[in-house]
Order: sequence, then structure tokens, then C-alpha cells
Amino acid sequence: MKPSQLSALFVFGTLLDEDVLRIVLGRELPSSYRCCASLADHCRLKQHDDTYPIVERFAGGSVCGQLLMLNTQDLARVRFFEAEEYELESTQVLAATGETVDAMFCAERATWPGPRSPWSLRQWQHEHKGAFVEHASAYMALYGTVAAARANAVWKALVGRE
Repeated sequence: MKPSQLSALFVFGTLLDEDVLRIVLGRELPSSYRCCASLADHCRLKQHDDTYPIVERFAGGSVCGQLLMLNTQDLARVRFFEAEEYELESTQVLAATGETVDAMFCAERATWPGPRSPWSLRQWQHEHKGAFVEHASAYMALYGTVAAARANAVWKALVGRE
């Protein structure tokens, strides 16, 4: 696949986990298709009742993550995974090479009320990964078989939020 057929996506949360990324994409993403990157003027937080993060604008802040080069099918699967809570937004990220790259990231559609706290991948992996991987596997098995609204209802049932 030619690089021009790939899209850059900045990931900052559960998609940083190798197992989750493999489940969502339905394949291994070669290491040459990803690199460390950061998103300036943002911070990574979690909602008080969720285990996954969101990013919010925060002057002077920086969110470390990865820049993934994805094909059309990969992006469709990411959009399905992120469901209706997130939408793709254009941004610029600083790649580990020092290059500024135009990319997309999954931004939260709405601002949710309530307390927020910092989010850590390592802590999430320790406390929540097992159940999340199980739920994500069941959810992504629905890809291409049901409408997004039905899949979202299944996700809510899986995580106990009906």
C-alpha cells in the first residue's frame, strides 16, 4: 500500500494497548506504521464513571500517544469501535522525529459533567484491561454485521450500562 493511501491517526488511550489495537483493527499493525507523538495544548483525563480517557483542551498541556498510519478499512473499524461518543477531528501532532504531522484524533462529541481525574495506561492495564479486552472482542465481532446503534446497545449491555 502506498503511503498516500494511508491516513494518520493520533491515539491516546486504550488503543495504545497492543491487544486492544489488534482487536480493533482485526490485524497486527506493523511497527513501521506507528511512532510516538504528542498533542499540544491538551490534557488526558477520565470521567469519574469511565475507565477510558478523553482529551480536553488545556493551554500548555501535552498528551503523549502514538501516531498510527491506517488504511481505509482500519479507520472504518476505529470509527465503529469509538461509536457515537467520539468523532474524528483534524489536528497537528508532534512526531518523535520532530516533524509536525497533520492527523486525526477521536475527540469526544460532548462535554460531560462531573469530576475528572488523570488517566494512566499502566494503571488502566492493571485495573481494567482484562474485562475491557473481553468486551472489546465481543463488540468488534459485531463489526460489519449490525448497525452502529445496535452495536452501541450491545456495548452498554456488556459493560453494564443499560
